[in-house]
Amino acid sequence: MKRLMARTNAAKAHAAKRAAARKEKDAIYERREYLAGKVQQERARLDWLKDARKRRQEDYMLGPLAPRRDVGDMMERWGTIPEQLAQRVEVPEADLPKYFPYVAGDRVCLIEGYDKGKIGVVHSVYEESMSIIVEGLRQTEAFIEPNIRKVEGSKEPTRRINLPIPISDVRLVWSLTSPITGHMRDCIINEFKIETETETETGVEYPARRVVPGIPDLEIPYPRHDETEDAVDEPWDTLRIHTEEQTWVPHEMMYPMPSSVIDELRSKYSKTREVHDADYVAKKKAADAREEQKKNLHLLMQIQKAANAPKREALAEQVLERLGAELAKRRGFAGGKEKWLAKKEA
Repeated sequence: MKRLMARTNAAKAHAAKRAAARKEKDAIYERREYLAGKVQQERARLDWLKDARKRRQEDYMLGPLAPRRDVGDMMERWGTIPEQLAQRVEVPEADLPKYFPYVAGDRVCLIEGYDKGKIGVVHSVYEESMSIIVEGLRQTEAFIEPNIRKVEGSKEPTRRINLPIPISDVRLVWSLTSPITGHMRDCIINEFKIETETETETGVEYPARRVVPGIPDLEIPYPRHDETEDAVDEPWDTLRIHTEEQTWVPHEMMYPMPSSVIDELRSKYSKTREVHDADYVAKKKAADAREEQKKNLHLLMQIQKAANAPKREALAEQVLERLGAELAKRRGFAGGKEKWLAKKEA
């Protein structure tokens, strides 16, 4: 069983190492795609501005002789923004913040662009591209495809839309009391931090409040959205007393699903599997017991061998003498060692 656990741990460590390498490789690829998308979008924006300046100069120079440009394919698209500029490039996941600083309902002020200095309410947020939609600000005309118009039942080829604004171009607005006049006025919050809390039951961390560094008493809460404001009770709705009633209490040793379903969700013979069948565990434990018994027998044999070592050393000289006599007899030295020495001296 120890060998099985070691194999599982080694397989998990190897899988984690491969996953980390794959994650790093994917992050590099996403960042490369993001930079390429930004360059392509910036190039399209510059080309669009260059063409607009060129057309404006031609219209100024030609005057009444300036050509009509809202003809042909541009009849319905004239004056609209290109689709490529109406969307923002998605930011790599590794560069995204843990908590998005703005939510729907926040009041923000634009600090860049042609709507600079205007205050609006956040309508929606796009965490993937680090941008937000502000009601009534950064608007432009966009072309609507014919198939979309057919589904919506609209005949207008263009529609006024709100462009996504990067969060670097906005600042949070909050009403504070002026220490001089004592009246409430809107102030631009240039920097704030997000404090989190952890639920006791689930252990999940969530953003709780926004605070301004240096002003401990200033707390900017998140806008509250009453989702039950438009709720209407219907005859087929389930009563709360029935939905909160606890009708089944599972045993703590009970599987959350049948074992066959568990084998379908994860591989039964996976190297990283930690929970095994009872018969398989018993088989492995029996094999470990046999190996341990063999080790104990080998140890007992070594102890017995060490105990018999002095006896073997005492018998070694006698055995060697008998072997020497037998060899001398077979080779013609039957007289023994003395006769052999005398013959050698003669």
